[in-house]
Amino acid sequence: MAQARRKSPVTGSESAIRGGPAILGREVLFIALLAAAGYLLVCLMSYSKDDCSFTFAGCDDAVWNLGGRFGAYFSDIFLKLLGYPAYLVPVIFLVVGYRLFRYKRAPLAGFEKMVHGTGLGLTLIAACGLAQLFFLDSAPAMPFDPGGSVGVYGADWLSGSFGSLGATVVMLLMLVAGISWAFDLSWFTIGGQIGRWMAQGAKWGWRRSAIWVDWLKGIRSRQARHESVADMRKVLGKHKPPRIEPRFAGSKEGARIHKEKQTAIPIFVEDRVPKGTLPQLSELDAPVEHSGGYSRETLEHMSRVVEKKLLDFNIAVQVEAVQPGPVITRFEVEPAPGVKASQIAGLSRDLARSLSVVSVRVVENIPGKTFIGLEIPNEVRETVNLVEGLASEVYESSKSPLTLFLGKDIAGQTVVSDLCKMPHLLVAGTTGSGKSVCINALILSIIYKSTPADVRFIMVDPKMLELSTYDGIPHLFYACGD
Repeated sequence: MAQARRKSPVTGSESAIRGGPAILGREVLFIALLAAAGYLLVCLMSYSKDDCSFTFAGCDDAVWNLGGRFGAYFSDIFLKLLGYPAYLVPVIFLVVGYRLFRYKRAPLAGFEKMVHGTGLGLTLIAACGLAQLFFLDSAPAMPFDPGGSVGVYGADWLSGSFGSLGATVVMLLMLVAGISWAFDLSWFTIGGQIGRWMAQGAKWGWRRSAIWVDWLKGIRSRQARHESVADMRKVLGKHKPPRIEPRFAGSKEGARIHKEKQTAIPIFVEDRVPKGTLPQLSELDAPVEHSGGYSRETLEHMSRVVEKKLLDFNIAVQVEAVQPGPVITRFEVEPAPGVKASQIAGLSRDLARSLSVVSVRVVENIPGKTFIGLEIPNEVRETVNLVEGLASEVYESSKSPLTLFLGKDIAGQTVVSDLCKMPHLLVAGTTGSGKSVCINALILSIIYKSTPADVRFIMVDPKMLELSTYDGIPHLFYACGD
């Protein structure tokens, strides 16, 4: 037995492609209406008054209309009847085709068809009347009126009954109602949507305006800053180079070191130290010759870098002098009028990065000067020897028996002080910070300044460690351990 062939089920996509007879018929009708609309538009646009028509006879067989003889008759009839609104006829064909596509699965009822047709008719009549009212004087020399015969009779009747203003209002109402009925448009819905669009546009415009205002302000600020910087650079270009102080070679030596004998006398052996004499400076380590530091060319370059870096932040300064020291180098800066010292202090890290140094210390007040100091560490820190201070003229000229050598200042000058003028003396610091070195330097400053007849020490060392090295010196009031 032959088995009956089963039909394969039709999928949704195949069903949609095949469609039903009604759907296919409407699609074909829509394509036909679309083609008809294009053809009628070409006929209207290629209208010629010399073509044979219902209103023009006695012509030859030549036809100027692109739509042929039918196009000539069609354009003549509709342009004479409707005027310029005749160009809406192809639009009506498109609207009908749109309706076919929109309602291809649910055909329109008879009432809906009547409403749509009435809307199209009102739109066409109102357009003819408005064209006749507003384009009559500006119409070109054509063999038809702007609104056609419909516009002429309609406009004349409405103008005679309601006047020009009333006729315009009536025809505008007819146009609004016709468009609403023909296209199912709700003017309130359209107004609400337009209002929402306007509100969104206003918000967007407000945000963009704020951004644009900030952008314009930024451009103006940059232009003003560039102009100011250019002016300042012109002024700075005329400035003379900074005055670089000569590098300090050492404190001026006193006469004592030249009077001492070459023979060394131990200072911590009591029986070998004569009473009433001072220890020899030759017992101390000789000072090391200092080398290194920034060269003159490097200091001039760094001065220019300081001026340029501050100028990038709209701060005009001029480096007046550079003071090299044993540990740091100080740039003496003169700010422009209106520049605060705090502004420069806030840029210390930026200056340190520009100068390729660890840090920059800003000294807002330099005693005796109107400049601001910028202190940077030297590449090589010099060692300050005790003998340099004890052999200096400032130490030797001091009359106090309790003269203390404290070290050197940033310029390399010897700094001494009188212990008698100090109400208190406190030496403090963390481990390894140099407290013991400081105490030893202070004790030796007194020993090398005063004899045992002038000064005596009472040393208290609970650990018997730090001061045990001074056991046996003639300056002790009591011996260590007593």
